[in-house]
Amino acid sequence: MKSDVAASSTTARTIYDLARATGLSKTTVSSALSGNGRISPATRERVLEAARALNYEGNYYAQRLKRRCTKTIGLFSLDLDLGAETQKIKAIQRKLTERGYDVPISSYGSYGGGETVEQITLMSTLRRQRPLAIVCSLRGIAPEVLGELRRYAEDGGVVACYGFLDQEATEFDCVVFDEADNTYQAARHLLELGHRDIGLYIPGARRPQEPRVKGFEQALRERGCTLQPEWIFSTPELYDSGGAAMAKLFLKIKRRPTALCIVNDYAASAFINEIQRAGLRVPDDLSVVSHDDSPAAAHSAVPLTSVSHPFDVVAAHVVECLCERLNNGAQSPDARRIVVRGELKARQSSAPL
Repeated sequence: MKSDVAASSTTARTIYDLARATGLSKTTVSSALSGNGRISPATRERVLEAARALNYEGNYYAQRLKRRCTKTIGLFSLDLDLGAETQKIKAIQRKLTERGYDVPISSYGSYGGGETVEQITLMSTLRRQRPLAIVCSLRGIAPEVLGELRRYAEDGGVVACYGFLDQEATEFDCVVFDEADNTYQAARHLLELGHRDIGLYIPGARRPQEPRVKGFEQALRERGCTLQPEWIFSTPELYDSGGAAMAKLFLKIKRRPTALCIVNDYAASAFINEIQRAGLRVPDDLSVVSHDDSPAAAHSAVPLTSVSHPFDVVAAHVVECLCERLNNGAQSPDARRIVVRGELKARQSSAPL
């Protein structure tokens, strides 16, 4: 017998609407939609016909709350930038998708995109959706967010994190990138080229005990050089605008370094463009070493010497840890901390003094 169903409207329909339209209980309708329970083919077709007529769409999140989704892995990151952080997210998502997982991203879309309470709400929302696993970027997150991750893990979820070497260890598997080593390699390269007056530019707000400054200072100290505080530069701006702002600062100072480490390829490229418009030449008047070794480095107006940020290696380790946990469960080892370091690629932006 066909259901007597009113014409569909733009109002979102619920399972209670289906129950009223078919004259069946909510439980029977739910079982018919899910395919669970002992529901006759005729009853199931009756419910499906009503659902089509009403343009009913199941509550996706409510369905997932009933049981842990077996193919969904949540990606959590506060940082969707123009550089390595977004590349990591894309690589992790691609590798997990290739393994058959659904991998939605939870993010504010930019670094530090919200107050602590908003971060907690974002993670809490993801936790309550009960994905099979969560991959969490530790960049910029508040400590309270880790509490939400612990609640998720205590409920049987699997967690893998990635971040930076200076961050405190967590009870979860974590793949960390060694930023200090990046600037160490950059400064050492310039020192080996004969430079002794070397500056460092870090776009954006500097963190307390900035690891990049530590690596930079270590390289100078090993060669008997002294860190010049006036040559440690920073600007509020990031990427291209940060590089342009840095160029204005650099052109104003009277005593300039002969070489400069710039922490990201976009900023380095913009910086070089601006100072060359002002009459300086790279590497004739100034050697520059950048960081990340993105495609922008090789294709800059002056191809950039750059120390890589191997996002694909980070992603591969994260996925390997996660899948091992998913496959082995309690047999997996204690939380692991895997360190990833970059490599220097010499190009035309750096030259002997």
